Amino acid sequence: MNIVTRISHEWRNRMLMQTAFLVGFGIWFFRDGGIKYPEHNEHIAQFQTAAARGETTKWSEFAAKNGWPGQEHPAPYSSAELVTQFVLGAISTAFGGMTIVWLLIGRRQKMSSDGQTICGVRGERVPLKAFVSVDKRKWERKSIAYALYEENGQRRRLTIDDYKFVGAEDILKQVEEQIAKKQPPTPPAPAP
Repeated sequence: MNIVTRISHEWRNRMLMQTAFLVGFGIWFFRDGGIKYPEHNEHIAQFQTAAARGETTKWSEFAAKNGWPGQEHPAPYSSAELVTQFVLGAISTAFGGMTIVWLLIGRRQKMSSDGQTICGVRGERVPLKAFVSVDKRKWERKSIAYALYEENGQRRRLTIDDYKFVGAEDILKQVEEQIAKKQPPTPPAPAP
């Protein structure tokens, strides 16, 4: 039976949401470091000038009178805090960019089977007869199984990810059926 997997909508949507989340945080950090913090520092400077002239003594009253937010923060942001916002923005945006690159690379990946050979995500071609066992410890929680096979005297593994690839479960069934064919038949129980 021929099987060709495709990327699941759940995995794609998860990557898109993760990208939006990271880029959104990056924009938020850049906005704070480039606009909001300097604006707040300007308000503090105006307050300090007014206080030096004896026009006011309370930041909260002065801020409320001018319609400024942040009435609870009467201290200016330091240059280190401004730089931190830009660093966090750059890191968050970079991770968002890496996530979208991972999505673009991942959307072209697939697994396939022609009934004789499994073609893995990385292009490895494994004959069904080479598989010797399956590790399904992560299957229930994460829909990931590792199919172990022997090639040139070495044991290797092929990852089967049913969360990322729709149809991977059918490939896993093919592998398990092939392994079951290799198992010696169970001897019948002795008659009483």
